[in-house]
Amino acid sequence: MVEPESTEASVAVALRGKHSDRSVIGAQVNCESASGTQTRCVTDSVGYASSSDLTAHFGLGTDRKANVEIRWPSSTVQRLGEVNADQRLEVEEAGQE
Repeated sequence: MVEPESTEASVAVALRGKHSDRSVIGAQVNCESASGTQTRCVTDSVGYASSSDLTAHFGLGTDRKANVEIRWPSSTVQRLGEVNADQRLEVEEAGQE
């Protein structure tokens, strides 16, 4: 039996710090779509003696676009604006050199 393809959209956001720590622990990623706003805080652990992926994942359901905003540990706020669903964004921290 062949499983039908999912019609559920998503966006993944992988961060790399430039002025903050490279792993960006503590960064906050907000994703707003027509269905509402979701927030993920980047952390490397979610329980005792465990680690987790540093990528922020957002399920968008049937929404095809979302606005993404990143609050870096350095206090910089970076707005990516409207992005299309079903992609992985790799974002380097912007700011003063």
